[in-house]
This record gives sequence, structure tokens and C-alpha cells, in this order.
Amino acid sequence: MTAKQNTLVSKKPPQHARRTLLVEQLESAAYPFIFKYLGITDGSEALRLHREYRGNIVGLSYLGLTRWLDSPAIKKKQSPQGYSLQSNRVSADGKFTDSTGIRFLEIDGVRVALSLFHRNIGFPELHMAFYVRAEDAPRLGTVFTEIERAPSQLHDLVLNGECSPVPAFAGVSGDDIVLGEEIRKVVSSNTIDLLARADLYRQLGVPLKRGLLLWGSPGCGKTLCAKMLMSQVPRSIYVTCSDLDQFGNWGIADIYAVARRLAPCLVVLEDLDVLGGIDRRNQSGRPLGQLLGELDGLEVNQGVITVATTNDVAVLDEALRNRPGRFDLKLHFPNPDHELRLQLLKLFTKSLALATDVDLNTLSNRMEYGNLSCAHVREVITRGIIYATDELPVGSKAAPMIAQAHLERALTVLADPKRRKIGFEPERG
Repeated sequence: MTAKQNTLVSKKPPQHARRTLLVEQLESAAYPFIFKYLGITDGSEALRLHREYRGNIVGLSYLGLTRWLDSPAIKKKQSPQGYSLQSNRVSADGKFTDSTGIRFLEIDGVRVALSLFHRNIGFPELHMAFYVRAEDAPRLGTVFTEIERAPSQLHDLVLNGECSPVPAFAGVSGDDIVLGEEIRKVVSSNTIDLLARADLYRQLGVPLKRGLLLWGSPGCGKTLCAKMLMSQVPRSIYVTCSDLDQFGNWGIADIYAVARRLAPCLVVLEDLDVLGGIDRRNQSGRPLGQLLGELDGLEVNQGVITVATTNDVAVLDEALRNRPGRFDLKLHFPNPDHELRLQLLKLFTKSLALATDVDLNTLSNRMEYGNLSCAHVREVITRGIIYATDELPVGSKAAPMIAQAHLERALTVLADPKRRKIGFEPERG
């Protein structure tokens, strides 16, 4: 098939970008079944609207296409031949590597043939082309914009650092996490409540963008808090900063470009110190420089909330830890006090069979000198369950009865009373 090109692409984009819309006037009838469906005989009467997506953006683009195809305005029609024009080439491991096909559609009364070509040649690539009568083309002027905006209408969408959907994300509710009342209120008012009151804040001139930096010792609930927010914000992107070097040409700037498309959107940056804790004088500083610009640069991040976690805020670059507009709030997640430990113990034992001698208040008091984190409290319960299960007869499937002795033993193993700190050395007889 030959074609007369009306709009040229002057520059090859990066692998992860989308190409400029290409409009071609057809000059031959290489696809007679498409022309038959459109009701034309001469290729010059039709136009091909084409756009190409490459790299990490492909998954999100395909998700948007799927959402768009399911909208009520799109009607699926039968092929003029009466059979499906779909084909897939399957790799040895059983996964589709190449997928092509023609879909015959009717959009608001306009007949359209949609050609798809999806392949992976070291990086994913997706080609979308709409064939339409030239006279009807103006009515499809926003079709690619609608497809690209479709994911922003999705709910419970969680993407990983490469912006691929995470279908098995385990949600965390507010009841699954124990936080101090003050921290819980501050986190909510600067994230979920901020987005819920978007109209009011716009009237007051408050930017709908916030940055929260959660810091504290490992195992104190920072990641769990971030996952709770991900469960309550319609769309979120979860980035493990240590993995950024593995993303090839994909980086912080691309992640925030997607977040702006999905707004309102939450971006979670796990272990931020991997980016911000490196001396910029001895490193290229590319990820850190990108992050500084994306958090508060030329782009407007309306509707984008950033939540970052770190175990040591002191090692972060000064431009991150002391710069409102990038991270507006620093929230310390300390080891739990007696009241929070007691709440944690009740949460972790609510589905267990506890003996009558179990005294969670006493157990929490005994933890005072161990400097226990939330994760350590959970480990005390886990080990107590294991000790109780070990006492069951071989082959028994009965639920164990957890006694105070099991929990006290677990705590004794974890806490070193001489140094008053937590150790993980195995118990010695």
C-alpha cells in the first residue's frame, strides 16, 4: 500500500514516548475489506490516523484503549468477511509476543476500522491506526486524546515503577494499620482530604500538590501507611527507588509525566535515601536532579501527591529535606509507645484463639525496655503462634491455643535484657 503523508514526524522520540499523530491519505486499495466496510472503492477517499507508543508507556496505553473500547459510545461491528481478523504469534513460554488485528467499529454513527499491532523487540511497541472516510475524519479529531485520558477515569489502579498495572495489589484499610492519632490526621488532611476538597482548595488558591516525607526506623509502619493511602486514592504509582537504575531510559521524569496524566494520582517513592542520600559532588546526580525538578519545577503537578519513605532523613540531600514545595511535611514514625503497642497486639491477635491467662497489657509493658518496632511486635505474636503450634500432635489441623507463656517466651528470645535492644540470634539452650 502506498500513501501520501500529510503530517511528517520530524524527530524520532525516545523509546518510551509516543509519536506525533501521523495522518496519511491512502492511494491504493490494499485493504479491500476495510474499504468495503467504510463503503468506498477508492483509497483516496479514506485517511489513516496513526500513532505509535514505545517502551513503558505501552501498558498504560493499551489499558486506556481497552477502557475506551468498553465505553457505551463504541459499537463493535462484524468483519465484512464474517470472521475475526485477529492473529497472535506465541512464544515458546506461551506468552503472546506479537499481536495484530483489525476491529470494525462505529463511533457516534461514524464507521471506523481500527488496526492494532503490538510486539516486543527488546521493548514493547504498540501501533494504533484508525481508517476512516476522509469526510468523517474531523469527527475523530479527539479519539487519541480520549484513549490516552481513559486510564484517568479508572479506580483502584496501581502501577509499578515502570508504570505497568499491578493487578494483585493487596489493599490496606485504615483498620489494618495502627498510627498515632496526630499522625493519622496530618497524613489524611494532606492527601485524601486534600483531594476530596479539591474545589474548595482551588477557590482558596491552594495548589493541589503535596509532598510528605515519612521517616523513622525500619518496621515502624511507613510503607504500610503508604499502602493505606494507595488503597484510598483512585490511581497510584509505587516506585522502589533502588530499582530505578534497572528501568533503562525510563526514569523519574517519565513516572511524573504519567502521574500528571492520571491525576488525581499518588506517587509513592520507597527508600528515597537511595536517590537523595548520595553526595551530589561524587555522583552524576541524574535521578536526584530529575526528582528535584519534577517535585517543584516547570511542570504543574496539580492533583499529584508524593509520599516518600526513608529510614534516615539526615542523609537526604538538603534540597529534599528542607524545601517546602518539594516535601512540605516531614513526619517521624517512632517506635510505638505502650498504648500503640497494645493496639498492635490487639490487632495481631484478633483472629487467634487466646488462653484465659493472656494479658496483652502486661506483655506491652514488658516490651517497654526492648525498643520494639511495629515489626518486632508482630514478630512476637508470630513466634508465639509457632511455639503453640509446635505443641500440637503430629498431623493435627486444629487451631493452636495461644497462652501467655508462648508470648513471653517469644519476647524473651527477641529482647536482650542486658543491652536492652532487639536481637535476632536464635535461642540457645
